[in-house]
Amino acid sequence: MFKRKQVAKIDDDRKWDIPAPHGITPVKGSVHTILNRATVEFIVHDKIAQDFLEWLKTTFIPDETLWASINYNPHLKVPGTYNGSNFEEVEPFSRYKSWRKEKGACASGQFVQGICILSTGDLPRLAVSPYLFANKFYLHQDRVVIGCLEERLFNTTRDYMMGWKSFNASRYENLDFVLNQVSHPSHVRSIS
Repeated sequence: MFKRKQVAKIDDDRKWDIPAPHGITPVKGSVHTILNRATVEFIVHDKIAQDFLEWLKTTFIPDETLWASINYNPHLKVPGTYNGSNFEEVEPFSRYKSWRKEKGACASGQFVQGICILSTGDLPRLAVSPYLFANKFYLHQDRVVIGCLEERLFNTTRDYMMGWKSFNASRYENLDFVLNQVSHPSHVRSIS
């Protein structure tokens, strides 16, 4: 089964010219994320987030710092973010990405910035992957892989709708960052 961990690294070894506002500890992490509405509203509308976004303009890797920093600074009390203590090894589930260092995990054998260009040969791994998205496909190299994934998505959706399959959410419900998320009812808005 998939045991890959997303390492969020506190950038205390980096020499920031200006300290981050509001006591935020800068953290480098993935640019791929899944957010709930309350978190998005915080990032878009909250003064703290706006100040932090402005500060990020002066940094080298703002895209790899924004979400990770907001997620791993529980004192910000952003709903849906991580409140646990094991933030250096949070298991991701947002996207499948095969790195060059993972020997034999790239059927095409082609990489861009160390990331595998996925192809039809990767379909067996993608089919059993718990990830919700996959990165990286190049249509000019392999159009068939996208067609196969679209067909699988259609068939799976149909099977759930027809009651032929049921979704087991326990893998996701029991992830550490799901069990240990910041929850503040004053920030959370009900969606009907």
